[in-house]
Amino acid sequence: MTSSTPTNNSNTAEGTDPDFASLLATRDTKEPKISAIVRLHPNLLAQLDAAFRRHHWLVKSTGVGELLDRHCRSSNRGRKKAGLDGALYYALQLTAVFTTGQATIEQMYVVAQSLPLPTRVEFGIVVYKDKKKVRELTRKQLYTMTEGLGKNLSYSTDCLTAAERRLPEEEQEALIHARRTERRAVVTDIVTRLLKGTHLIDIEHGTYAIDDTSIWAWSKAPRSSRHLEGGQDRPLADEDTADAPPHDASIPAAEAPAPPEEATPANAEDPEPSGTETTEAKAKAEGQDKEPQDPAPWLCPDAAWGGKTAKNGAQVGIYGYKAHVIVNTKEPGSEQALPILIQALELTPANADVVDVSLRLIDQIRERAPFVRLIGDRHYGYKRYDRWAMELWRRRIHQVLDLRADKPGVMDQYGSKVIDGRPHCPGMGTHLETLIPSDEPKKQAEFWRQIAEREKFALRMVKGPLASPGKTAAGEHDPKVGVTRWQCPAVAGTVGCPLRPGTVGLARQAGAPVVPHPPEAEVAQDLPRCCTQQTIQIESGTPMKYLQEEYWGSKEWGLVYALRSAVEAVFGNIKNRGTEDVRRGFVQVVGLPLVTLAVAAAAACYNIRILEKHGRESGEQFASPLMNHPVEGELIESLVLRGDDVFEHLERTAA
Repeated sequence: MTSSTPTNNSNTAEGTDPDFASLLATRDTKEPKISAIVRLHPNLLAQLDAAFRRHHWLVKSTGVGELLDRHCRSSNRGRKKAGLDGALYYALQLTAVFTTGQATIEQMYVVAQSLPLPTRVEFGIVVYKDKKKVRELTRKQLYTMTEGLGKNLSYSTDCLTAAERRLPEEEQEALIHARRTERRAVVTDIVTRLLKGTHLIDIEHGTYAIDDTSIWAWSKAPRSSRHLEGGQDRPLADEDTADAPPHDASIPAAEAPAPPEEATPANAEDPEPSGTETTEAKAKAEGQDKEPQDPAPWLCPDAAWGGKTAKNGAQVGIYGYKAHVIVNTKEPGSEQALPILIQALELTPANADVVDVSLRLIDQIRERAPFVRLIGDRHYGYKRYDRWAMELWRRRIHQVLDLRADKPGVMDQYGSKVIDGRPHCPGMGTHLETLIPSDEPKKQAEFWRQIAEREKFALRMVKGPLASPGKTAAGEHDPKVGVTRWQCPAVAGTVGCPLRPGTVGLARQAGAPVVPHPPEAEVAQDLPRCCTQQTIQIESGTPMKYLQEEYWGSKEWGLVYALRSAVEAVFGNIKNRGTEDVRRGFVQVVGLPLVTLAVAAAAACYNIRILEKHGRESGEQFASPLMNHPVEGELIESLVLRGDDVFEHLERTAA
């Protein structure tokens, strides 16, 4: 942190409104408060107050507070306790994330107690009557609302009432499915509204990057779950060549098809018995007289074993969730500074498949902004062609992805050699078929040279795989999605070929290569179609799943793919201890809805912080209440009030 000049907006006596001076003199000081810690540095308190106000405005103006109010209680019957509503609750959580890097109830309470007294009175955190305190926000209120939201928004546990449990089984299943769908939509709506409120810059170029990052669960994993599949962050085989269907853990266990009996390894631990009768019988057999405890309160119903790639490239297991995130990138080929913001976010169990959740995030963005291309890592390219590539093309989105060294080899399409999603001349030299990039500069330079040479033998794309604009806008199905049309490279003028009269001489004049091994046949009808027809049409299918806008491996492709680092930078930034600090312990609740609210709060704080930084560096001004950072004195980029760090800072600035 850097030093700054004190302002009048503080809790010190000389900076207090005279109307509140008598109340400050009698305020309860039994518990330590942030305001007491920062008295020597009042501008920190000004930032705390400004942060709370902008967060409250964000939650209120986007309608998130109203949604939380609507779902914090099971019914509207009875009298709602005054002093805490959805807007205040979530504003406190956002401010707790901003100030302490934790979304816990305790930090929310500390923030509420540490705000300047005028702010606490204004927002109903404390109420005075005749200069006497008559009501104040309590921890119990925060805990009660948290429990209510967890219960009423949970979409992975049983959500039936006692009366509904007496209905026929089919009706119960229908109710559970409908309720889970409705609750999942509510959580998605909350996250979408919150993030959309922080998007103060329009993204016109339509380029985005996607990835997922691991979020550790607060609860420990049950011992019985350690044998379940998961722990592998990236698949070892292409889905188009694998026999097993993709596993989608986002589907509740009750609705997922039961695995075959032989799916459980022989050396796996036996599952813990469930049900009251079984547990009681086990307790009696062990001679235990005390009643067994139900583990449900401390186990997360949504967390699962998954995997992630460590910094050294090794695969490590994780118990928790995956945060699937799409961020905007800079405009390809432009040096103009553009803040990288989180555009869409959704949490799933750690072993959930990435396809369905990614498509949901894409559709959220398409509703409000242009979406031209999506940059992803190799994992997305290994999805079955009709699940990923075709779905992007239906949405008129170009995929940009890297390929693995063990990618599929050459495939034949009408005599052409399809390599990395593009058809090539059948007479091309075999030494150009398998090209692998390298980290060594000399080998990488040779790779680029060979890629440039091979690209000349690629057929020219006449018609791309994207759906027609008219049918996409109308929401109609286009049967030509994924169908492409290609022209012989000799006809296109990039190479010369003896089978195409006159092209060899032109190629030599232009310094272009000549096909070294053109196909041979006794009659022209026996030659490959790509060598006799002006163009060929290739249907959608596995050979074309890697087709990209730019030629894979080329320097032009590399410039676009390099923009994928934007999403990796966001993950590193938001998990940094000096910022939102999203790591294990950041949130201390269980259940996807509550964890999602906390992670969404961190994402919103990140967006606001990045916009502030962009405004300071570029001079661009945003006419929004979100940009209400105190301007008096030298600004502090991040307000982190965390234990010893604060005291060390105060000692340095007070010296």
